[in-house]
Amino acid sequence: MGQVIIMRIGIIGTGIIASAIVTGLCTKNTGHEFYLSPRNAHKAAALYAKFAEVSVCVSNQEVVDNADLIIICLLKKDFGALGELEFRKS
Repeated sequence: MGQVIIMRIGIIGTGIIASAIVTGLCTKNTGHEFYLSPRNAHKAAALYAKFAEVSVCVSNQEVVDNADLIIICLLKKDFGALGELEFRKS
């Protein structure tokens, strides 16, 4: 029987905090699917290789387009990248 996807979670910024969130939730087999930004390609690729639930997107907009929930894991100095994103209305 296949795993039921509970939520599609997008994470913009792939550093220490994002890695911890993905690792913790994937290890607990929550059923969530994760869409990661390409911001830190090395960490994103490592999470992709480790967990089947992880996809690495080509852009932050692709993260937003695929997710039900967005988690922002950026330093304040990098917040400018968020202004270019278009979010869908719920």
